[in-house]
Amino acid sequence: MATKEYIGVALFGVGRIGRIHLKNLLANKRINLEWIVDQFPDAAETVLREIGANVKVTSISEIDNVLKDSRVDAVVVCTPTDSHARLSIQALNAGKHVLCEKPLTEVTSEMRDCYDAADQSGKVLMAAFNRKFDASYRDMYSKVKRGDIGDIHMIRSTFRDTPLWYGADTLSQTFLCHDIDIVTWFAGSLPVSVVCFGSANYQEIKDKKDIDCVVVMMKFENGTIGVLDFNRYSCYGYDIRLEVFGSKGMLKMNPLLQTTVQEFTKAGQKDADFCVSFPDRFREAYVSELDHFVDVIQGKTTLSVPREQCIRVGIVLDAIKESYNTGKIVYLQES
Repeated sequence: MATKEYIGVALFGVGRIGRIHLKNLLANKRINLEWIVDQFPDAAETVLREIGANVKVTSISEIDNVLKDSRVDAVVVCTPTDSHARLSIQALNAGKHVLCEKPLTEVTSEMRDCYDAADQSGKVLMAAFNRKFDASYRDMYSKVKRGDIGDIHMIRSTFRDTPLWYGADTLSQTFLCHDIDIVTWFAGSLPVSVVCFGSANYQEIKDKKDIDCVVVMMKFENGTIGVLDFNRYSCYGYDIRLEVFGSKGMLKMNPLLQTTVQEFTKAGQKDADFCVSFPDRFREAYVSELDHFVDVIQGKTTLSVPREQCIRVGIVLDAIKESYNTGKIVYLQES
């Protein structure tokens, strides 16, 4: 791809996740933010006034005009999940690169449609799996691939979320895609079998006929076991952990605290509180993720979130749902 000093970008959606991307887009010296497209333009204007930024705003009904703008090289999709695939394909067909917040879609076949559109257009489609750009995850991955802990016997990913958010079902890509992505990334393949157990502990979750506590076990062809444990609400803060156990040792990533200060008194030792939520824990990862997207567009590197990895997440999640609903082990094969 030809190198271009500045990348013109349109941001679709300035809701919860869109505001994170908005600040990073404005701060990135290689990006000109040309447009914000939102279902509620007045609300988007309010967000811009709050942060003192000046960007053209238009409604989602005017998206065609934005995609026809020659200054726009790429779009960042942060709208509700059910619009991700449609907007990504529309932008790709218009000749724009796409960074789409995860998940691309809840439907695995639609993921393939998105990547087919990217292949046909020759443009970049990057699913925003931000954990891949976190320094701790990348350090662990490098050590594993270098063979520091030998043959991998078990990968365990823990995710305990906060605050309690009702925007999606628990067995959806919105919640489980990150952990599936990390386990299959470290394992380097699709599992051969998956089993899922889940339960509901909070009445408001039960009322929605959903679950809030999930354990998934995956077995890979080489014998590696992947374990995913997820809780939809953690009363003590945002708790993200990863352990990789091998024949020569173990790598362990602990939850990130708000500070590194420890307090020692007669009452004992006290650490700082956990991060409040994902914007705090992965602040730098979102910045690195955006830089990687621009690097790929400018031809400086290749995409580190490839098609097959994203589609694996959809395949595994489909198996998880089937296992939970049937109470059986579900068998898969790499395709």
